[in-house]
Amino acid sequence: MRDHHQIYGVDHSPWVQAVLVGLHLKAQDYDLTPLPSLRKLLHSGVRMPALKVDGVWQTESADILEKLGYASADPRDQAMVAATWQGVLHRPDSLLNFFNSFAKVRMIGASGLTRSIRQLLRPLLTIFFYVLIKLALWRLKPTDPENFTEQFKPINERLKSQAFLCGEAPGILDCQQFGIIQCHLSIPHPPLVAAMTADPALKHLHAWMERMHGLLQGYPHLYSEDYFTPHQPPYAIASPGQRAIFWFGVALYLLALPLTLLALVLLTLKTLADR
Repeated sequence: MRDHHQIYGVDHSPWVQAVLVGLHLKAQDYDLTPLPSLRKLLHSGVRMPALKVDGVWQTESADILEKLGYASADPRDQAMVAATWQGVLHRPDSLLNFFNSFAKVRMIGASGLTRSIRQLLRPLLTIFFYVLIKLALWRLKPTDPENFTEQFKPINERLKSQAFLCGEAPGILDCQQFGIIQCHLSIPHPPLVAAMTADPALKHLHAWMERMHGLLQGYPHLYSEDYFTPHQPPYAIASPGQRAIFWFGVALYLLALPLTLLALVLLTLKTLADR
């Protein structure tokens, strides 16, 4: 009998994607919801992914994947993977595109009523992430590299001599790297996407993506389906009704702006304190 997991997060997050990929590769069932229970939210804020394993909440993708049976990865290798996150702060370049991308995310694995409630909650999380990234931009004042290709070259070099980042089969590093690429493609920044998907200097990375695509047939959170072969069916977006509920939620949270701002401050403080 296959295990069934309750996971909290959104598939725009690279670390949530890493866990979802790991679950899919092990043929494990799961239910993905954007926010945890109120008790969990008050305890540790918006930490994602969040997955209860053996009765204990885990909120780090590598820890979760280890609990799911994947071998641990060297922290230096994980840092190499994390270094390919350059460009992620371009996600809120367009306010409308940012919110519309989240509105399109389809709720999977729940009843119609539950999906509607989750879609109504999603705008609060979207506002939270938008504000969080804008604060990061204000604080860090990052500059783009001359070429987004450079950040992927250590990964490409590793893949010259082996099929996957963890050897002959996908492991934690593969799940995390695939998750970062899905994050980049969920709200594409054209210069980054062009370097990542079309630069011939990254041919080993491209071949690895093809191998991962081959293993992830039927994976419902795939944003790279148009960029790498074997091509898969287009990412299934939320229905018009679900998108309407999302935008109704946006309007609702804006109408209650003082309460929304208070909730965002409390969530931010709780999330940072838990780190």
